[in-house]
Amino acid sequence: MPLTRRQALASAAAAMAGTIAKPAIAAKEPIMIGYLPALTGPSSSTGVGMNRGIQLAVQEINAAGGIDGRPIELIVRDTQSDPTKAVNGAAELSHGAKVSIVYGPVNSGESLAVVPLLARTNTPQIHPCWVDSLTDPKKYPMCFRNAPTNQQIGAAANRYVVDVLKCKRVAVISDTTGYGTASVNAYVPMLKAKGAEVVYQGNVDAANPDVTPEIMRMRSAGAEAIMPYGA
Repeated sequence: MPLTRRQALASAAAAMAGTIAKPAIAAKEPIMIGYLPALTGPSSSTGVGMNRGIQLAVQEINAAGGIDGRPIELIVRDTQSDPTKAVNGAAELSHGAKVSIVYGPVNSGESLAVVPLLARTNTPQIHPCWVDSLTDPKKYPMCFRNAPTNQQIGAAANRYVVDVLKCKRVAVISDTTGYGTASVNAYVPMLKAKGAEVVYQGNVDAANPDVTPEIMRMRSAGAEAIMPYGA
């Protein structure tokens, strides 16, 4: 019988952060969790930090006896901040490693490529990515996010800039990842709807840390606030 969305959510919650059960009396098969962090590449600044938390959580859960006496075993594939490598890693986890669930990718650019793939294999997935289209109960019934959406983040950030700081001339800049471009496309109309003037918007190469030319353009455009979005 196919797994329902409700059953998948219950399984995911138990696997990722469920109540710690009593230690097992006899050895049990581990819970295989696929994990797609960006440990290298432009997005690794966030990926490495998330990885530390994930590894610590697994150690603590296993030290307390696992989940229903079953230890968690992470099967890790470094996406290298590359959507193509993320897709390859997801395919390996769902077809080769036969994991019970996949956590990640940890940034939207990679998840945009991975979510449809895992949906086709009916593999439960949890990710912390903001792009609104990355969860859809009808298209992706086995996919869940443990993070806010772009609409939620954008509404809060825009309210702070426009209503609290009273800035009306705003620059919006992002990197060239799927997350960055989606963020600019989402937040610029939201800012304009609040009465702000977007005097500059653009995307910079995610692999290039020097944004001096963009800073000069934003200053020349008269930006009172800069809203950057990127990994």
